[in-house]
Amino acid sequence: MKGFNYSEEFIYERCLSILKSNNRNYLKMEKICREAVDEYIRKMRMTGLLTLRGNGRFLDINSFEKNSVEYIIEHYSIYPKFESEDAYINYMGTIDSEIVQLEDKSELDFSDVRKRTLYRYAREMTKESVRKELLTVCARRESTDKILRYINAPTRLEFLASIALVQNFEGLDVNPNYSVDDEGLPTFTASGGYADIECYDSECDSYFEVTLMCGRSDQVNNEIIPISRHLREAKKKRREESFSVFVAPTIHPDAIEAAEWQKKKYAVDIITLNVDEFIEKIDVADKVSQLLSRN
Repeated sequence: MKGFNYSEEFIYERCLSILKSNNRNYLKMEKICREAVDEYIRKMRMTGLLTLRGNGRFLDINSFEKNSVEYIIEHYSIYPKFESEDAYINYMGTIDSEIVQLEDKSELDFSDVRKRTLYRYAREMTKESVRKELLTVCARRESTDKILRYINAPTRLEFLASIALVQNFEGLDVNPNYSVDDEGLPTFTASGGYADIECYDSECDSYFEVTLMCGRSDQVNNEIIPISRHLREAKKKRREESFSVFVAPTIHPDAIEAAEWQKKKYAVDIITLNVDEFIEKIDVADKVSQLLSRN
C-alpha cells in the first residue's frame, strides 16, 4: 500500500481480513475505523509513549520516552500465550520494576517545548473556539477537534485553561505543569505538589487549579485545602502578593464556604469560579489581578 489516502471501507475490509472475521454486526465499520482507533490513541498518549505529528494525522514514538520504548520492544514484542483467563490476569498483574526505573522524568526539562506549543495554540486558535472547547470538556461532551479529542478530558481542561489565560492577558507569563510529549502536547495532568498553572506578572503571582470534579468532598478536601496549603507556601517562598483561582464546571457551595474560611484563618485569597464565570471574568479583565474582585 502506498500513499496516505485510504477510504474507511478499504481499511475496514483489511481489518476484517486480519481479524479473520466477517461478523459485520458486531465489528461495525464505525467501531473498527473510529471508536477503537480513538480509544487506542488516547490511552497510548496517556502512557507518554506516542505522540501525534502532522497536525494529528500520524502517530510516532515520543522521543522523550525513547529508552522506555526500546525496552518495551525488546522485552514485549513477543509475549506468551495463555490457556486460561486466570493465567492471563496473573501475567498482566506483574510489575516490571526495570521499566519503572529506566528514567527519572522529573530530571527532564519539558518547559521550553511545553510553552512553545502553548503559545502557538494561543495564536492559532480563536478565543471563541477555546471557549467552545472549554464548555465542551466541562459538559463531558466529545470534542471534534482533530488534536484535542485525543487528550483525555482532565488534561485537556488544563491545556485549554492555559490557552485562555495566554489569549486574554497580555504580558502574563503562563506556566502550566501538565506533562507533555516531544511535540509539547499534553499527555497527563500536573503532578501533585504543584499548581496546575502558575502565572506571573509585574503585580502578583497567581495559581490556577482546574478540575472536572464537582462533588463536595472532591472540591473541599482534594482541592481547596491543598490549594490553601500550597498558596501559603508560595507566599513565603516567592511573593506575598499571590492568590489562587479554583475553576470547575460547577462550584459546590461548601467549596465556596471553605475558601472563605481559609481567607479568615490564613489570610489567603482563593477565588472560586465555575467555567462560565471563568470565561466571563477573563474576557472583561485587563489584568489577572482583577479576578480578585467577584463583582
